[in-house]
Amino acid sequence: MEEHSGFQCAGLKIPTSHFVATGIKAGTFLLVAVLVQIQRLKGDITSGVLFLFWLLQLLAAIVPLQSKISNQPACSESVVYYVYFGAVFLGFLLNCFAEKQTRIETDCKVPCPEETSGVLSQLTFWWITPLVLTAYRKTIDVDDVWDQTERLKSENVVPRLEATWRIEEKSCKQKNYQSNKDRQNSDGFREKNTESTRNITEKTPLLKTNQIHQTAEVMFRKTGKKSNLLKPSLYSVLLRSFGHYWIEAVSYKLVADSGWFIQPIVVKYIVHLIEEKNSGKDPGWMTYGCSVLLVVSCIIALLFFHRTYHKVMVLSLRIKVSLIALIYKKALSMSPAAKHSSTVGEIVNLMSVDCQRIQDGIMMSFNVASFFFMIIIGVYQMWTIMGISAMGALGILLFFGPLGAILAALQNSLQQQILKLKGMRLKVLHEVIACIKVLKMYTWETSFEQKVCQIRAKEMIYLMKIAIIVAFFSLFSFHGSFMILYFTILVYVLTDPNHYLDAQKTFAAMSLSNVLSFPIGFTPFMITGITQAYVSVGRIQSFLWNEDIDPDNVEFVQNSDYSVSVTDGTFMWDREADRCALQQINMSIEEGQLVAIVGQVGAGKSSLISALLGEMYKVEGRVKIKGRVAYVPQQAWIQNLTVRDNILYGSEFVDDIYHKVVENCALLPDLDMFEAQDLTEIGEKGINISGGQKQRNVIGNEGLLKNKTRMLVTHGVHWLPFMDKIIVLRSGQISEVGSYEELLSHNGPFAQFLKEYLNQEEESDSDDPEIQDIMDKMWKKVDQALSDGSVSDDSAEFWGPKSGIRGKKSKNKKSQSRSKMEVKPDVTVPKQSYINASTSKSGQLIEKEVPKIGMVNMGVYISYAKAMGIVPVVLVFLSIAVYSAINVYSSFWLTFWTEDPYLKNLTLTNTTTYHDKYTMYLGVFTLLGVAQGVAVFIFAYFALTRMVTAAGRLHHRMLKCILRSPMLFFDTTPVGRMMNRFSSDIDVMDTNLPLSFRLLIVMLFRLITIIIIVSITTPLFLAVIVPVGVFYCLILRLYLPTAHQLKRLESVSRSPVFNHFSETISGASVIRSFQSVDRFNEELSKRVDTNCKFFFAVITATRWLAVRLQSLGLCLIFAACIFSIEESGLNGAEVGLSITNSLQITVAMNMLIISFSDLDMNTVSVERVQEYTELTAEADWSIPSTCPQNDWPNKAEIKYVNYETRYRPGLDLVLRGISFEVHDGEKVGIVGRTGAGKSSLTLSLFRLIEAAGGRILIDGVDVAEIGLHDLRSKVTILPQDPVIFSGSLRMNLDPFGRYDDSDIWQSLECAHIRQFVTDQSQQLEFECGEAGKNLSVGQRQLVCLARALLHRTKILILDEATAAVDMETDDLIQQTIHREFSDCTILTIAHRLKTVMDYDRIMVLENGCVVEFDSPQALLLNRGGVFHSMAKDANLI
Repeated sequence: MEEHSGFQCAGLKIPTSHFVATGIKAGTFLLVAVLVQIQRLKGDITSGVLFLFWLLQLLAAIVPLQSKISNQPACSESVVYYVYFGAVFLGFLLNCFAEKQTRIETDCKVPCPEETSGVLSQLTFWWITPLVLTAYRKTIDVDDVWDQTERLKSENVVPRLEATWRIEEKSCKQKNYQSNKDRQNSDGFREKNTESTRNITEKTPLLKTNQIHQTAEVMFRKTGKKSNLLKPSLYSVLLRSFGHYWIEAVSYKLVADSGWFIQPIVVKYIVHLIEEKNSGKDPGWMTYGCSVLLVVSCIIALLFFHRTYHKVMVLSLRIKVSLIALIYKKALSMSPAAKHSSTVGEIVNLMSVDCQRIQDGIMMSFNVASFFFMIIIGVYQMWTIMGISAMGALGILLFFGPLGAILAALQNSLQQQILKLKGMRLKVLHEVIACIKVLKMYTWETSFEQKVCQIRAKEMIYLMKIAIIVAFFSLFSFHGSFMILYFTILVYVLTDPNHYLDAQKTFAAMSLSNVLSFPIGFTPFMITGITQAYVSVGRIQSFLWNEDIDPDNVEFVQNSDYSVSVTDGTFMWDREADRCALQQINMSIEEGQLVAIVGQVGAGKSSLISALLGEMYKVEGRVKIKGRVAYVPQQAWIQNLTVRDNILYGSEFVDDIYHKVVENCALLPDLDMFEAQDLTEIGEKGINISGGQKQRNVIGNEGLLKNKTRMLVTHGVHWLPFMDKIIVLRSGQISEVGSYEELLSHNGPFAQFLKEYLNQEEESDSDDPEIQDIMDKMWKKVDQALSDGSVSDDSAEFWGPKSGIRGKKSKNKKSQSRSKMEVKPDVTVPKQSYINASTSKSGQLIEKEVPKIGMVNMGVYISYAKAMGIVPVVLVFLSIAVYSAINVYSSFWLTFWTEDPYLKNLTLTNTTTYHDKYTMYLGVFTLLGVAQGVAVFIFAYFALTRMVTAAGRLHHRMLKCILRSPMLFFDTTPVGRMMNRFSSDIDVMDTNLPLSFRLLIVMLFRLITIIIIVSITTPLFLAVIVPVGVFYCLILRLYLPTAHQLKRLESVSRSPVFNHFSETISGASVIRSFQSVDRFNEELSKRVDTNCKFFFAVITATRWLAVRLQSLGLCLIFAACIFSIEESGLNGAEVGLSITNSLQITVAMNMLIISFSDLDMNTVSVERVQEYTELTAEADWSIPSTCPQNDWPNKAEIKYVNYETRYRPGLDLVLRGISFEVHDGEKVGIVGRTGAGKSSLTLSLFRLIEAAGGRILIDGVDVAEIGLHDLRSKVTILPQDPVIFSGSLRMNLDPFGRYDDSDIWQSLECAHIRQFVTDQSQQLEFECGEAGKNLSVGQRQLVCLARALLHRTKILILDEATAAVDMETDDLIQQTIHREFSDCTILTIAHRLKTVMDYDRIMVLENGCVVEFDSPQALLLNRGGVFHSMAKDANLI
């Protein structure tokens, strides 16, 4: 029995319990061995359970070890125990490290080191140390940071929330269906469908797939109250999806809180021991043991607090990533009707501002459970210490509760208004930035600047109100510990018969009030964060309630007799619309057919295409599509990618196929013009390519279409004879279907339309022999069809009233060209002529956003302080200094009070002097508290309100600076990058920065106060402060480069997410038609993961810093305890004051680190905004000294003298020394091949690009010497792509309000759109919608024409203004231009030579030079000229 020899050596009998304990211990170790093997099989490399087990085993083994060494060091049992202790220590040591990973579970290039770290490394955040050291040694970039951890990747996080949301939706639909069914039964209401009930059999399913949704819509249509329907709750979905993570984090926080509550008990006991020591009793080792216990309780509290914070941060990231994905998927799937209420700017606002606020709110939410736990335990402990006096503390806490609820409700309503205004502001800003070129041409920058500023001013009013509310919160939170202590002491002194304040109770109560101040101090942050998150969740929930496009609108089949078929189709754009857009649509298209869709404006041509794509609400009928669909919209959707990527559209690059596609799409000449050929980057919305190039790029997506089924809406009626089938639409219905010959033989509306069209073409006297040859043949067909009689009455109704039909003119023009439908011989083009295989040439247009390096420049802080106001800033720091000074004195006042020898003599209780003394102490203590309250409120009020003012001023400066930036800046800067500043960065300055600044300053001065108090009490404490301070600075210096660089990378990586959002939402219909939604979702996930990995690294680095700095704080606490115990002459009150304040070092340091980290990261937003307030501006808008006369130009003579220009420095010239003169009232057409410099010439006239040499003179005035607005306001342009802003029609025509209604109506009359406006109920206040979505393309162009007529000038620029409109609109625009601008100088950029053949002169540009400039007739006679060659290529001669 060697193992029991210890008992035998001591002469003791071995007890039964020893055998039982040994057996249990052996079983436990066996269980641990089994768990280790199970975890290995599962692939786990570390275990918190096993780490905790070995830690407890080690701690439990220390005391017996000390006993064995002290009493029986050589006993055999002791020797065995030494071995056992060594094994336990080895087990603990091994569990501190993670096992080597035996299998690779991810495809990450650089896996996150957290995934391979041990428990101890995770608790201390040691695993991020290599990144901190790397950032200290050099400037880190994207490649230096590991990939996102698996648990935070979108692919692992999003499906949980998405699945739960779908379940919630389904549950609500089922409940609505059941509720409707019950109501029908109770009311005796029956909604019977005769056709469906007739076909019911035993096999009919009880509930069809879409029956629930349809029933809900029936309920809405019957009651007119859609709000009665039960809707899915995003709140409950988030709780069910992520609630268990939150509970886990809160459980850690409760453990940390328990550690804090040990401290008041220990402090009370230490004070008691010191008083006994002063009375002559020796406490022995008890005071040192209590000091160790204090430190251990702090260690437990700190480790678990940081674990809580990290867990909540990870949870908030999970929720943010999931919500961004959910918003994006919704944006790609919602119906067109829903888009009217959710613009791109508003959706981006949801993704940026609202998701960030939810993340911030989640990070504060764990304090909710902690708040109630700490209040309950704290009040109970206060009761055990102070008795009935604890009611004073409870009263303050109960006062805070209702007051906080009232202020939170008020703040909630204000937050809703703020977020609504933010959405409006970002909506306008998105339009302003996206359409900045047109704004500059119209000189409308100031109007839209005022519009944004007006919204921002309203936003600022609400922000100021919230700042005042938070200032009151600050009064209670920062002054809360004093108020709790004061009212507790007040009740105690007034109720105690002796009115004596005991040092033990006082400083135990002070320690407890400090603990209770933690939940109270965090109350304003918690209420603000949770309130904002609650409002934002509601906003996202409302967005997710929007209706989706029904995937059952179109059936995609593999086997069918027809490629496209529609049976009894009725379609609507909006369920709530009064009438259907398309009715009784029946059509079938065979495979390989070429089909044209024709009809007048508003007939439903585009709606039919949308219905076939599933973009409209299908009321009834059936749509079947065989195979896949490719879609080319009327306005091309171009991505900010290279030419090659836009053509491939996600497909694999196959050399031969790609070459054939590029050649057949006529892209070869375009690619030859680009410096980097097909690797040239295309700007946002195709800003650096022409309209034709946009369409050729888009068509490149489709590939070769010879054997495909093709449907097109066309205004080129002369191509109709080549169609296999023509579908004629009239008022939303198909009036005729057939081939060209079949429709002519019907002698119906189509035949009459052709005759009217040909009459108009005759009047235009086309010189295109090929087109003329086609028309000749069409005339013969039409005459033959109409020879038997007049046209039916339907034709007049269909095509509208006509001016009359004249007889056919004789034809004597001879066709001189082959039909364009002839197959041309193949031309072999070398692939290397356009495929950029080398990397020597860069086609990059968008400049990469490069983060700044190093610390935030001091100039940023100075600039921000100036925006706040120097005097208020001084007042802020002065008031907090006064508050801190009074706080120090009030702490010592308590020691004076409790140690007053007169008050300690209880025999003098009933004397007047005794009464006067404690009244004096209480009165002074009251005045000190009031003074502290006033000082802290002044600090909070001025700090918060002036920071709101600073945010407003910087926003205005940034807006002003951006609007005054040259076009070069907008050409090379994505919209998302600018919107990132106006949304996320401004929101940080509005909300987060004031809170973090307030907390930082208070905690900084609080820490200084603590050090002063402890140092005065125990001067030896200063000896520890110095080395600890040195280490503190070294760790900070190591951390700051990491924080700055990671935050900048996080901010920079956020812009691509914005870009992806704004770019793809506008092309949602194209993405859906190509069935590439999943690919774009994956791309968003990649960008979000990249952005979030930097944020994850930032918050982890913050925890790394906190653990290390607070470890130094623990050293200070232990030193303060030891020095207080060892210092001779200290009474219990002084020791209590020293230890109580030293315990606040870790709390203050913890809050200081959190606030410092937040402020440091938030200051990066100020830096980014400041960067955009220092942009290079374009020339002055107005120069008073050179401002021309009001009637300038009265002749409108334009003269270019050796003019040269380039788009940006370093690029080749686009106009090379051109010289020409345009006379007064002359009509000049500007032609040239793609890249010749036509658009550059227009831009130069507006000075959107500045001269590199030479001059431009208008009526003898050098345009370079006058202000930009003075110039641009005198030139009118009618652009190719009509730009309409969201807002009223009046605002789109006259944003400055310079014209009266009669002028506006006259311009509408001349633009042939007055009737449409008159028919609208709101007339001039008609809402145009985002980008003019409530208007057709033709109507948008007519509005632009009305705009030009209203702001009529002597110079008119036409950039092929009718290229994208139908024939009817084209005729209206041309008639108006010839009539209303007859006395103006007109420059027309012509992409089709035919449109300028009747002009006075034609200018031919080639390679940026004017090669020909003469009348059309003279140029055609020059057979060796460029124009003659172009006309020949266009078959005009």
